[in-house]
Amino acid sequence: MRRWLRSNWWAFVVIAVLVAAIGGTVTYRQWARQLGYTRPMQTVAAGQWADVFGLRWRLTPVQLPSPGEPPAGGRLASYVLDRERDGRPAGLPDGFQFCTASMVEGPRRWTTTATDMSVFRFAYQQHYTTVCSQDGPLLVAMYVPDGVAIGAVEVLLQPGERPAPGTDDEANAPVFTSYDESPLVVRFQT
Repeated sequence: MRRWLRSNWWAFVVIAVLVAAIGGTVTYRQWARQLGYTRPMQTVAAGQWADVFGLRWRLTPVQLPSPGEPPAGGRLASYVLDRERDGRPAGLPDGFQFCTASMVEGPRRWTTTATDMSVFRFAYQQHYTTVCSQDGPLLVAMYVPDGVAIGAVEVLLQPGERPAPGTDDEANAPVFTSYDESPLVVRFQT
């Protein structure tokens, strides 16, 4: 065995170089791509307007009328993302397929929108939208545990082209969608 190791020492060097090359060119890129969405590309101070890919966005807290009984140990946290282009209500920036919002407190994150009828009624009465891809101010309302101080609202934007209206029926719906580009995150401090 010792003789074989001495005569084939160069194979270990080649293997080490190949492992390093694969790690640097393939593995690291995929790893960084999967972590990219956890690092905000832009952070906006509370109440300030920011340019987000050609649109002006601002986060403001909003008080919703009591939606009834919240879940045990929870409360409703709500914010409005004002989105404008040239002074008119806007939706997604050009070049993005969809977006989602989440509320963040330290390492914890909430992503499920409150679906109470009173939330939708309030959004309708105030001319807000609850769907990120639609034009107009976006109402972000979620149930969070009591005692949690929301530190930020993050908006994840997925680059890509939006499908043409009327083409998203079940006949041509994808079974699995993968994206060429990593999503981008904009963080709005509360």
